[in-house]
Amino acid sequence: SWQIINNISEFKKLGTKILVGHSTKSFLTSPNKKATARDPETVDVSKQLAAMGVDYLRIHNIKLHQQEFKKTYCP
Repeated sequence: SWQIINNISEFKKLGTKILVGHSTKSFLTSPNKKATARDPETVDVSKQLAAMGVDYLRIHNIKLHQQEFKKTYCP
């Protein structure tokens, strides 16, 4: 999963829209951590993916993402 995320630029070269469904996945932290507790890590990766030009992010906690993206993109 990290290899795919770290190589998004290679997929962007294909000229197609990119969707990443990384939200609350176990690879983000310890697999023993509950999925709902992985929201902060999900937001961090979402911001990185947005900066890399990913077109769509499949996420669970929309409200948290809205709050965090407003801080980053609409200070």
